[in-house]
Amino acid sequence: MSWLKELLTDIPLSEVLKERIALADDKVRKAELERHELATELDAAQKKIEQLERELSELKKQSIEDKVGNKLDGDASRVLGYLFNAKGEERDTRYISRRLDLQEGMLDYHLDTLESINFAVCSGGNYVSGAVYWDITPAGRKFAVEHILGK
Repeated sequence: MSWLKELLTDIPLSEVLKERIALADDKVRKAELERHELATELDAAQKKIEQLERELSELKKQSIEDKVGNKLDGDASRVLGYLFNAKGEERDTRYISRRLDLQEGMLDYHLDTLESINFAVCSGGNYVSGAVYWDITPAGRKFAVEHILGK
């Protein structure tokens, strides 16, 4: 607004108008300063969010490693190893139960355990036949390669 003041230097103005222009200039400067401060705060907050997301990711990895270590229960390892290679109808719980010679209740227990540590996920079902299908997750596949199949 100082450009307005310069434009009007040759024109006699009332003191009230000059004060209002000065007040408007002051408000603009304060607003620009506040915008700059808020932009700085936003940048700092975004960096903090990125840092916290990295820390959360690390804690999730540690949590899984703390729960599992380098091994799973024998039958849970067999189930995970089976899911690693299973395709289509082979992923039905009844089929898995017969292939691994596990009671369906025990298989459900191991699948629930694998799901709780993000190694397996129930991927669907057929309501007509009663089939329930499970898949291995990327974390489960990684664990299977590093600790089960690599032996």
